[in-house]
Amino acid sequence: MFLIFKNRGILIPVYFIVTALIVGFGSKAVYTSLFNPNPPDELFQFGIGLSCWITALITFLNKNDYFVDRNGIKKKMDIEHSLFFIKMDYWVYIFLVIGTIVLLLIPFG
Repeated sequence: MFLIFKNRGILIPVYFIVTALIVGFGSKAVYTSLFNPNPPDELFQFGIGLSCWITALITFLNKNDYFVDRNGIKKKMDIEHSLFFIKMDYWVYIFLVIGTIVLLLIPFG
């Protein structure tokens, strides 16, 4: 697999994979212990949609770099983070849209 990234852009797929695993196993464990040993297929779609939303939140919180100068003032650094030439700022909106679409499609099977 060939990933083109700059600086912290490599963390975007890592955020998604880790949250998908945590949400997937967690939601299945909770559902099977509380309701039914056979979870429905919609639980997978819910997990992917929720993972996209959580990935968007984590990416939003980590997209900027800051440093503290000599006077103790926090200043923003202008460092570009990107994955496949798409800036980290835009990945937030991409994951929000994908997560929303996946969650809205759950009732339609």
